[in-house]
Amino acid sequence: MHLFIIDIFISIDVLSPLAEKLCKEEKKIFFFNSNFIQNHNSSNNKLIKFLEKNKNFKLINNFNLLNIRFILFRFFSKIIIFFFKIFKKKGYKIWKFLWLQDLPLSNLFLFYLIKKYKIKSITVVEDLPDKKFFFFKNVAAKAKIPLIMIPSGLSPVPGSIDLSKKIPDHFLSSNLLNNDKINKNSFFRLLGSPRYAPTWIENLKQIYNLDKKKNFTVGIFTKATESTLLEFYKIKNKLLDKRINVLLNSKPREILPLKNTIQFKELSSTEIIEYSDVIISYPSSILLEAIQKQKPIIFPFYSEFMKEKKGGFFDDN
Repeated sequence: MHLFIIDIFISIDVLSPLAEKLCKEEKKIFFFNSNFIQNHNSSNNKLIKFLEKNKNFKLINNFNLLNIRFILFRFFSKIIIFFFKIFKKKGYKIWKFLWLQDLPLSNLFLFYLIKKYKIKSITVVEDLPDKKFFFFKNVAAKAKIPLIMIPSGLSPVPGSIDLSKKIPDHFLSSNLLNNDKINKNSFFRLLGSPRYAPTWIENLKQIYNLDKKKNFTVGIFTKATESTLLEFYKIKNKLLDKRINVLLNSKPREILPLKNTIQFKELSSTEIIEYSDVIISYPSSILLEAIQKQKPIIFPFYSEFMKEKKGGFFDDN
């Protein structure tokens, strides 16, 4: 049995195809939510709903007396939501501070799960906050089981962390680019990218129950906190002025309570790609799905904002 740590939406998106494949191979996979702010479950997440159809999958219920701190923080978050609603504030800085903490997590509860279900490994996504990463690393070390890390995108080496500080037992690389860096570290293992496997792309059609589109549509992918956002909204408004149907999707890394996130109100990236005739976007791994579906992609590099280097894997691509 293997424990997968989910946190914000992107972690579910990354881990679900790997979980589905292992469940088919009769491996027991448990999802454990380390994020008390966002209560991910089958009623608000279609990927979890799909996985729960397999008898080998289980979403761990955090409401356990051994996990009392998590329960108290969840209750505390509801109070904060109530006051922010009164004052019409999102409180992003407060939510981010709380999200970064490991205080709601319980060693006692994790060791109980490991012993009860005979957990053989713990898997995290690379952009899990540092304090949470070290919490699970320490738990794994004490339980004498490996801590496995997988990338959140297509970068073959972790793009968001310092591997000299956050060292997993295994890093499941998506490809062999920059293999000189990979060869220097014994913990690298080549996995590929289950998120973009043809079989998983087919599964997504079933998961999102995709309908046939009727009108010519342009899909736009944005980063909600980037300087490029204004440019993308200019494009959207120009298209709407010409009466062209537009679907917008923001990068799914929000840490606000689910009902306050942009993604809660939007279509998923899979739905946007399926329903669009053309995609306008910044360089991102999600476009691999658009390429697989043979959708034309436009990068608005005429804008100075779009030319900024972010130090990401897809710069200059």
